[in-house]
Amino acid sequence: MWDKLFKEGYGADVHIITEEKTIIPAHSSVLSIASPVLGNFLQQSKVKSGIRYIKIPGVPHQATCAFIRFLYSSCYEEEEMKKFVLHLLVLSQSYTVPSLKRVCVHFLEQGWTTTENVIDVLQLARCCDAARLSLICVRMIVRDFKTISSTEGWKVMRRANPALEQELLGAVVETDSRKQERLKKLEEKKDFLATGSQVACSFPACKVLETLVRHFSGCPLCRHFKEKMQQQSKKDETKWKLLVSKVLAAKNAMGPFSSRRSGFL
Repeated sequence: MWDKLFKEGYGADVHIITEEKTIIPAHSSVLSIASPVLGNFLQQSKVKSGIRYIKIPGVPHQATCAFIRFLYSSCYEEEEMKKFVLHLLVLSQSYTVPSLKRVCVHFLEQGWTTTENVIDVLQLARCCDAARLSLICVRMIVRDFKTISSTEGWKVMRRANPALEQELLGAVVETDSRKQERLKKLEEKKDFLATGSQVACSFPACKVLETLVRHFSGCPLCRHFKEKMQQQSKKDETKWKLLVSKVLAAKNAMGPFSSRRSGFL
């Protein structure tokens, strides 16, 4: 019903002027509820012949239509979302529409971020406080830096936001250093294992120790003996504690006479 109301525009009391100077009819009550920012704009707008006029500049007409339609019914065409997802993300942030923002971020996280638009997505993600999407973009840039650094988006970012370029270059260098360190440790481990498997120690004590370890690890009698020894040790400890407690009890029972008697002895 709400989608139909938007498409037919029956009883519309708002005209939204787009970037191309086209008009999208809408209803002030719906816009005010869906977006507090648009609600404030409507309160400040002038009324002409019962119609309020507001402008949504900077985005194509189709993207504006998709945005207004979402405010009515939370509906959208998948093709429009694919085509205008960045515009819609900007609009959702600018006009405070969290539900649309979640949809846009989900789209971009699920594979609609490409090598061509990842720089733009990263910058928008940071402006829109989309931390997870921002992290996905950085990882994508680091993973395919050679391709992405040659895109038009990177060139524009380098001129407009050199601090971000330096941050991304630092991330690439740090990731490469960690990769090299892991490879180095892996090679060292391989060399160690290879050396250990090929060269046996000739020292007699090592031979004896190695024989004992191998014997003990596979001998059921040795394990049984060890368990028996542990059990016996626990029994001895219990007996000792019991003896000590009896001695202390006897000493306490003798009271002050214990020191005298011990003197005579």
